[in-house]
Amino acid sequence: TLVALGLKEKLHGFDGLDTNLVPALRTYPPQLQTSFEATQAELIEIRDWLGERKIRFILALIPARQAIDARAFEHSISYTEFEPSDFDLDKPYRNLEAFARTNGIEVINTYPALKRRQEAGASLYLLNDVHFNAAGHEAFATEILGHLQRSE
Repeated sequence: TLVALGLKEKLHGFDGLDTNLVPALRTYPPQLQTSFEATQAELIEIRDWLGERKIRFILALIPARQAIDARAFEHSISYTEFEPSDFDLDKPYRNLEAFARTNGIEVINTYPALKRRQEAGASLYLLNDVHFNAAGHEAFATEILGHLQRSE
């Protein structure tokens, strides 16, 4: 509404996009791809450092509110040049899970379970905030506990 009224300018490019949505872009600009590759290299360094010390490394994926809550997604892109079709909200979790498994990193992908809870009517995030509320923390912790119990 603010953009339509001329009170706020539309954001252009991924630089102004909410950082939680950048990894969900269907197509990554070259500088973004480079950044993701650097992050992957850092994860491998962490894996190796912890492995040398016999410390278990578990990568727990925390889903972005926009990937779980459709209204939050719509709000986040409402004043950008992006359309819903520019995003694949599952992509960051699929990519990170595949990367972790390929590189011998234990991973807990909480996205599918939290998405199911949200679709069943649970509210998992604080009002107008990207952080979990009590139910979100409980759901996230339940997924981690379940993984730890299955892997013993």
